[in-house]
Amino acid sequence: MINIANNEGDHYDNSTQDQLENQQHSQPAHRRTAAGLPIRVAHPTPEQILGEDGLLKQLSKGLIERALQGELSHYLEQTSSEVREAEEEANPMA
Repeated sequence: MINIANNEGDHYDNSTQDQLENQQHSQPAHRRTAAGLPIRVAHPTPEQILGEDGLLKQLSKGLIERALQGELSHYLEQTSSEVREAEEEANPMA
């Protein structure tokens, strides 16, 4: 009898391994552990993706914040260089 362990230390005998292999062939290809066991992935609900505090809102918020930060940085760099140029024109000897 061959024992196979998963990441949690559980052991499976050959019959369990055969059942897992049958499940693997009957299901679409998914990611598997080194032992060939399927990796369980939580499937988010539409509410978790599109809801008020959903993933889409979080991603959009992050994207907008980064874009605005870039715009603000660009504006402030331009403004500071314009201020320096104006000061240099006003005080050419400085």
